[in-house]
Amino acid sequence: QNYLNPDEFSTARMTDAVRQLLIASVRAHRQTPMRVYHPTAVPEKSRLLAELCAYLDGHPAQIDALAQLPARFGYSAPYLSALFSDAMGVSLRTYFLTQRHAYACRLLADGHSVTETAQILQYNSIHAFSRAFRARAGVPPSDYIQNSKKERSLS
Repeated sequence: QNYLNPDEFSTARMTDAVRQLLIASVRAHRQTPMRVYHPTAVPEKSRLLAELCAYLDGHPAQIDALAQLPARFGYSAPYLSALFSDAMGVSLRTYFLTQRHAYACRLLADGHSVTETAQILQYNSIHAFSRAFRARAGVPPSDYIQNSKKERSLS
């Protein structure tokens, strides 16, 4: 529609669509968590979105990071959540949990034990961490460690 019947915003929409396709392709190829910020974000809100992402990326071990966002950024939790979801296509909670899981994987792959990783990520128990890890990864943390060791020995 933007190509066949262009209007004053068609070029911007088509550019954003191409960027989104490229970002999705790169993410699918690299299988990395979302760290590229949505190109259609309103410019004045882009800085806030980038700061939110940077804060969450930098505090994956801080279990109350989401609860601290309103005080840290001066906006209500519902506003931040809606802004983030609209711009990024994923909820703040999902993004944060994805970052925590990626951090847990790095810790385990770097040689930390399941117990150490659970403590670093401030879980109440090893069992709670194991359940959360299994729900996200599909395998228990101990199996993930074994698989990481095998992958490292093959490369």
